[in-house]
Amino acid sequence: MALNIDLFIMSFIKNKAILSSKIEYTQTELDNVFKAENDINIEQKDDWLEVKLYRYTK
Repeated sequence: MALNIDLFIMSFIKNKAILSSKIEYTQTELDNVFKAENDINIEQKDDWLEVKLYRYTK
């Protein structure tokens, strides 16, 4: 079985972003992080964006 190492690493980064964001009262789940912006409910979009941008600010 071939492992896509980039996908594997991104899973950990996004999971860390979610855990960090929970401290800051941002609510999202790991499965939402991998969704496209158009697939996110309007109520969740701000939290989704904060987690999505986490890797660019840390």
